[in-house]
Amino acid sequence: TGSTVNTDMSNAGTMNIYGTNALNGALTTQAGSKITVMGHGASYGSNAYDSGLVVANGFTNNGEIELSHDNDYYYYCYNPRNAYVTVSSGTLVNAAGGSINSLVGYCSQGQGTRNLYAQVDNQGTITTSYPLTINKGSAAHVNSGTITVNADLTINQSGTSPSFTNNGAITISSGKTMSVSGGTFTQNGGELSGAGQLSLSSLTAALFNTGFNIGTLTLNGVPTTAFKAGFTAGTLNLTNVTAIIPSGTSLGTVNLNTTTAGLPAGTNMTALNLTNSTVTLSEDLNTTTTSLSANGSTINGSGLRITNAAGKIINLTGSTVNTGFA
Repeated sequence: TGSTVNTDMSNAGTMNIYGTNALNGALTTQAGSKITVMGHGASYGSNAYDSGLVVANGFTNNGEIELSHDNDYYYYCYNPRNAYVTVSSGTLVNAAGGSINSLVGYCSQGQGTRNLYAQVDNQGTITTSYPLTINKGSAAHVNSGTITVNADLTINQSGTSPSFTNNGAITISSGKTMSVSGGTFTQNGGELSGAGQLSLSSLTAALFNTGFNIGTLTLNGVPTTAFKAGFTAGTLNLTNVTAIIPSGTSLGTVNLNTTTAGLPAGTNMTALNLTNSTVTLSEDLNTTTTSLSANGSTINGSGLRITNAAGKIINLTGSTVNTGFA
C-alpha cells in the first residue's frame, strides 16, 4: 500500500495493489501471474482510497490484470473509489496468453471507475464486466486479440496523432457501447460484431477496410469517413458526416443529421430519417418497406421514384425531393 519500488520486479505470483504504488524499475510478468488493483470503499470516508499501479516504463502482461473494488464491510459502503493502471512511458502489451479484466466489485453504493492510462497493444483478451476507460495522450492503440464489451468501453484519444486500429475481434454486447473519441479509428481486419453500439465522435477520420455486423453504428463529427466494404447495421446514425455507403450493405433504421450520404441499392432500410441532410438514392424507395421523414433536407435520385403505399405517410418539412413520386 502506497509503496515505491525502484528496482526491477518479476511477478510469477499475485500482486495485490492497494493505494497508489509506483514501480520505477522494469516489470516482468510470467504466465499464470496476476496483478489485482482494488479501489477501496468504506463506510467512513477517511478509510476509502483509490488504488493504482503506476509503472514508469512499458511492460508485457503474460498473466492477468484485474481492476476491481472492495470495501471494509463486504457489500456495505458509501464511499466507492477507483482502480487504475498507469504506464507513464512506452506500451502496455497484453500478450497472446494475457488478460485484462474490468470487474464488478463489492460496494452497494457504487463502484468507482476502472481506468487504463496507457498505450495498449492487445494481443490477448480484454473483457469489460464493469465499465472501463482507456485514456492516454498521443497513443497508438492496437487490437490483434479479442475485446469483449460486456460493459461500456470508452477510449479517449488526444494529443499528437492518436489512433485505434482493430486487426482482431471486437464483440459488443446488446445494450452496451464501445465509444472512441478523438484521433482516428481503423477497422483494418478481423471482426467487429455484436448487438451493441460502436460510437465514434470528434474523430479526424474513420476508415472501415472490412465489413462488419453490428447492432448500432453511430458517427458524430467525423469529417473523413470511408467504408471500403459492405456492412450490416440495425441502426445507422450519422451526424456531421460525409460518406458513401458501399454496395452489399444492409441497414435497418438510417438517421442522418447534417450529413451528406450516398445510399446503394439493396440496403433493405426500414426507415430513412433526414434532418438538414442530403442523400442520394440508388434505387426506388417504397414506403411499404421503408418509412421516410425529411426536415430541411434534399433527396436526390435521378430517374428514380418514391412510392407512397396505401395507408403510409411521408413527412416532408422544408425539403427538396429530386426524384419521381407515385
